[in-house]
Amino acid sequence: MKTMELTDLKARDGSTISIHECEERDILEARDPRGVLMFRYDTETGQGTVHMPGFDVRLREGQVELACKQDLRISSAGSVEIEGGGSRLGLASQGTHLEAPRFELSSDEVLLQGKRAEVCVEEARLSASRVEYILGRVWRFAREVYESVEGLLHVRAGRARTDVSGGYRIQAKRARIRTEEDVTLEGETINLG
Repeated sequence: MKTMELTDLKARDGSTISIHECEERDILEARDPRGVLMFRYDTETGQGTVHMPGFDVRLREGQVELACKQDLRISSAGSVEIEGGGSRLGLASQGTHLEAPRFELSSDEVLLQGKRAEVCVEEARLSASRVEYILGRVWRFAREVYESVEGLLHVRAGRARTDVSGGYRIQAKRARIRTEEDVTLEGETINLG
């Protein structure tokens, strides 16, 4: 490998910039006084790499790549916005905003905590082998509700009440009503049989 040293670009502290001729292309390198590589640019590929202890920044044809050996932290006194590929992530004091054509979350365990949650979608589907609800009070409002249970439907309650403004129909192959005390039927007309 043939090396051409640009001694006129050598700093007083010993930092240097040199051009290395490698396989008929030039590679520009900048080194600190200890000889540690700080910047490298390939004239053929157009890729530039900034080297720092434990951290690299690679620039190539409009692409930016950050690589570090330990944690990566982005800190800003104002807002932070990341946008690309039709998606956008915004971080601000008012909250976090995410826009994406598709959002996918994969994790062994997910924990969401907050004082209030609101979900608004056109269509939702939940698939799980077991679902458990621990709730204080539940209000459900729907135009129509259809439930299909292949096995047993068991409801245990301290009291039960159903208010129906129209007709009420129960259809079963066999039916049984059992109470420990009285049974009261009230109606203008009661038809049996």
